Amino acid sequence: MRIKLNKKFYKTLNFWFGLIFMSGFIDLFSHSFSILWFIGLVICFYGVYMFIRSFIDFNGNTK
Repeated sequence: MRIKLNKKFYKTLNFWFGLIFMSGFIDLFSHSFSILWFIGLVICFYGVYMFIRSFIDFNGNTK
């Protein structure tokens, strides 16, 4: 039971942090191309990865 709650917690955490990181994508276009723009792009793609990962359990099965 405890392990199941931990997995659910981490999946929820991945979902919300993924959304937060993806929201940084909106701000990317207000800056010219620089190192900060590149770092923002990397964080945005990591957010997409976390968001998608939140729908896949640790065994690779979808919800």
